Amino acid sequence: TSILNQSLINVGFPISKESTLQASSKAVAALATKVRGLRMVACASQAMAWVAQSKFNAYFSWDLNGWDVAAGIVIVEESGGLVSKMVDEDGAG
Repeated sequence: TSILNQSLINVGFPISKESTLQASSKAVAALATKVRGLRMVACASQAMAWVAQSKFNAYFSWDLNGWDVAAGIVIVEESGGLVSKMVDEDGAG
C-alpha cells in the first residue's frame, strides 16, 4: 500500500537508552494519526517476515543487531521488498 493512511506498520520500541526511547516515542506519536494502525511485535525477523507476507506494510526499529534482522532481510528481499537503514540527523545509523 503506497498510501500512508491505509498502512499497517510495525514499530520496534526499544527502551535500552533514553535517547532511543525518545526517538521511538516521537516516531510513534508522529505516525499514530496518519496510519491505519501501529503494531509492536517484539521479534524483528518475525515482523519483517510479516512485511514480506503483506501482513504489515512496513517495519522500523532502532538499535538492532545483525542477528536480530539477518533472516528478516533475506525474507523481505526474496519476496521483492525493500530493506533500508534509517540514518539520524547526524548521519549515524
